[in-house]
Amino acid sequence: MDHPIPKALNGSINLSMIDKNHIVEGKNGKYLPVRFVNTPDSPYGNDYMIVQDIPRELRDQGLKGPVLGNGRAFDAQSGKQAQKKAPAEVTVHPSTSDDLPF
Repeated sequence: MDHPIPKALNGSINLSMIDKNHIVEGKNGKYLPVRFVNTPDSPYGNDYMIVQDIPRELRDQGLKGPVLGNGRAFDAQSGKQAQKKAPAEVTVHPSTSDDLPF
């Protein structure tokens, strides 16, 4: 099955879920590596789950980055958001630290 590439992704990130140990210092500032994981059968009506990407060595050990949020794709042909059912209510347990680096 051919999947067209969406024109845009729309998402939200829960800043309190960020693991600050994996923020990357780059030449032009600090970066948060994220990964968009396709979730076509999401019971919440989302197309993607947004997770914090962690170093490959940790992934090879079976560890996963925290889920930061979710996103939706816009139709590649019309540019309109796909019609989905209303999202279910979700409880998120944020970290207790709020001293983000930005």
